[in-house]
Amino acid sequence: MQELLIYLYDTCCLSEVSIIGWFLNHGEQVKVRSFALQKTEIVTLEGWHITSDYSIDDIDMNQDYLGLIFPGGVDIFLDPKLKDLILNFDAQKKLIGAICAGPTHLALAGLLSKYKYTTSLNPEHFKENKIEDPFPWDNFQSTRAFQDSHIITSTGVALMEFTDLVFNYLAIFDDVKERKEFQGMFTPNWNYSF
Repeated sequence: MQELLIYLYDTCCLSEVSIIGWFLNHGEQVKVRSFALQKTEIVTLEGWHITSDYSIDDIDMNQDYLGLIFPGGVDIFLDPKLKDLILNFDAQKKLIGAICAGPTHLALAGLLSKYKYTTSLNPEHFKENKIEDPFPWDNFQSTRAFQDSHIITSTGVALMEFTDLVFNYLAIFDDVKERKEFQGMFTPNWNYSF
């Protein structure tokens, strides 16, 4: 069974990728496994205390992983080992997905100079917080979710669009009908009164 890797770090927003884990880990095709720089406790943006399945040193590049997923978060930096992993997956044209502020990892790795992308961040965020801006804004797409080749990015509010693009890329559904049924499960019905 193939594995899809999700990167965990302190302040990551796990809720942005939780449906991916829930749905795939209850199926037969793919298992979602988490990894972090070290296999120690992570405190998510939601305040959950969790430990990853793997440390980055446990990732075996001889194994056929399906891809990497990066949730958004606050304290984002790029460890050299993580950069190497991102660039390795890119060279193999494996799925690399990032949501909300998660594309910062890809920008710091230099990947977004080659691909079009979207993110919840903007240049003003970096100016206001006096942070160096790693994004090549010429490649930015002002849309909720975007796919360029094997790179899938989205804003934080587009978590279902992001999930749908990831699942479609991985060919999780047998046909369009099955994909539409999945989408329908998460389409709000606003026909209720207060």
